[in-house]
Amino acid sequence: MYRLSKELSGHQADVRSLCLLDNGKICSASRDNTIRVWDPTDNYESSTVLHGHQSFLSTVIPINSPYFAPANLASGGFDKIINLWDTSNPSSPLVTLIGHENVVCALCTTHDGLLVSGSWDRTVRIWRGNECLQVLTGHSHSVWALLSLPNGDLLTGSADKTIKIWRNYSAIKTFEAHTDCVRSLVLFNPVGFLSASNDGTLKLWSFDGESLREFVGHTAYIYSAAIAPNSTSLFVSGGEDRELKIWKDGEVGQSILHPGVIWSLQITGEEDIISGCSDGVVRIWTKDQARVAPSEIISNFERSLASIKLSTDQVGELNVNKLPAEDALKIPGQQDGENKIVRTAKGVECYQWSIHSNSWIKIGDVVDAVGQSHRHLLQGKEYDHIFDVDLGDGNPPRKLGYNVGENPYATAQEFIWREQLQQDYLDQIADFIVKNTQGFTIGAQSAPAAVDPYTGGSRYIPNQPTTTQQPTGGDPFTGQSRYIPSQYGAASNVNQTPQPTTPAQTGYTPTKSYVTYETASFPALVKKLMEFNAQAPAGLGLTADDQKEIDSIISTLKDTSHYHSSKFYPSQYQTLTKILSWPSEIRFPGIDLLRSLVVHPDAAEYLSKGGFNKTSGSTIIADIIRLGFTSSAPTSCQMLLTRVLANLFGHEQFREILQKEAEKVLESAVDCMAASNNKSLRQSLISIFLNYSVLFIDHPNEEGKIQLLSSLADLIPNEKDEDILLRGLVAVGNLVSS
Repeated sequence: MYRLSKELSGHQADVRSLCLLDNGKICSASRDNTIRVWDPTDNYESSTVLHGHQSFLSTVIPINSPYFAPANLASGGFDKIINLWDTSNPSSPLVTLIGHENVVCALCTTHDGLLVSGSWDRTVRIWRGNECLQVLTGHSHSVWALLSLPNGDLLTGSADKTIKIWRNYSAIKTFEAHTDCVRSLVLFNPVGFLSASNDGTLKLWSFDGESLREFVGHTAYIYSAAIAPNSTSLFVSGGEDRELKIWKDGEVGQSILHPGVIWSLQITGEEDIISGCSDGVVRIWTKDQARVAPSEIISNFERSLASIKLSTDQVGELNVNKLPAEDALKIPGQQDGENKIVRTAKGVECYQWSIHSNSWIKIGDVVDAVGQSHRHLLQGKEYDHIFDVDLGDGNPPRKLGYNVGENPYATAQEFIWREQLQQDYLDQIADFIVKNTQGFTIGAQSAPAAVDPYTGGSRYIPNQPTTTQQPTGGDPFTGQSRYIPSQYGAASNVNQTPQPTTPAQTGYTPTKSYVTYETASFPALVKKLMEFNAQAPAGLGLTADDQKEIDSIISTLKDTSHYHSSKFYPSQYQTLTKILSWPSEIRFPGIDLLRSLVVHPDAAEYLSKGGFNKTSGSTIIADIIRLGFTSSAPTSCQMLLTRVLANLFGHEQFREILQKEAEKVLESAVDCMAASNNKSLRQSLISIFLNYSVLFIDHPNEEGKIQLLSSLADLIPNEKDEDILLRGLVAVGNLVSS
């Protein structure tokens, strides 16, 4: 049986990732923005701290490759960068790799020494030295897991629930592996590989993707799995249910409860187990009785378990009157890790059976709807808080994701741009974020008193007053008694190697997030289509079959959870082409449908290859200009086509076309901007300039940058609208920084 051997304390927040170096050292990456290297020569009593990331760490791996020598460690996180380290000279990163547009959440190395990275930006990048050799696209949500196979193939696991097998940089197979996000992939030689998922299961697969076995034992998300280096019968898993499951020959042999979420696991050559927990502690578990921790440390650990507050959401709905009394604890448990909930004089308590101590150990007090530690997913990305924001337009509330430690002003600004709100709301939304996250401690077991941020119990309504309350304790952003935006840059704004002499960033530039317009009101769109159908020219009116095709398109677009597998058919594109052939004054509902369509991965793949015409040299850009992206077209067409263009930036295959067609797009945008005083149109147009400035950061285009900067220089001096002016200035900042 495994018992606690050592607790490694030093991190100030969740331990998100662990790895083992050849010299026996343990590396831990944390949400406190640091990496610690723990040295076995002094029994892990001390650690070296690596500083080089400006936000939360997500992943850390060992690296041993001539392409990256003398680096022996690679790390990635919320600042979108990858740092390479020589742990024998830890003063600063040797190299910083820049390219991802969002959080770097997975790393691995290939058999031939290349580095692979996966990101919330839905891409996988292949690195050799400082050079990005390839960008692999195809997943519709974040890429959470990577694994290099012995035959040279690469596996990627995603929040879109699929696993892809890549060979020579091409996906040779895609299969829906789980019913929720794929979070971990582990080599299971010589049989195949193991996957772990948010659906609470682990699955064993052959190397060609054939399902061999499913392992069920967890009651919540599984975040990590690891296998013993010299065994195929011993592996471990852990996650949101706080239980380290030790599997032997396919069955759970032991369960070890932790004080918090288990984010990462490793197994040493001696078959010790290393766990990284949301309480900031790294723990070593051993079967060697000679290395078991002193009784005082074990008692402190058990007391930390007993102090946990469990909600009914974690243990299931309870009828207190039907629970057994405390006397039930006199009956021994049937297996290690068995849970029992009892009524006591103090309330409702949860116990777990320990085979080692042959007793029931208290693991927490059960309270009602308190203590949720779940991190939530929004569009494949993980957040501490997801708020419902009611825009008061009759549509469902929009979702606003926020992570503790991010700049609330930067988060609010991106939300304003995405939802097309007035710039006046910036302070109000930022204040709302600060107010409803004050006092929140990463890994804490209780929610803030002001509001339940997990259920959205307080809905933000922009036109309602917001009162900012002073935090009662230390500020969660600066650790002081006040929040100073200029002293804490947003995680999304780091795009270069941090240097001590670099001036503090503003929180606005550089930004690498594209402005898109994905929110749609399909009932209103269909109503307008049917209204204009009566005015359609002969031969272009919608038939009953056409109307069914439109209903089918909209049904597919609404079902965002299946974007990774759903497809559109030629008959549906033909129906949309018919609508887009209507006269310009009644064409805009069709353009609005196109705006939503290009967000879908299958439509992006189809339309990136010749647009609608499919003739030699034809592109989606030519279609957009033809449909009315000109200064002489009706304002409604110009505005919606501008938003179609903005949404194109969300897909890599469209970005390649936008890069090639930059001159045409920018010329049309300048003409439309100069000819119109319509605020909504001008806001949409300036977003195209902003998106191009983001594109040119990772896809250098000197001629395009000069054209864009020249256009902005003409537009900005005469601009009066604050929101348009801000976007223009951010675009200039991006160009200067790149």
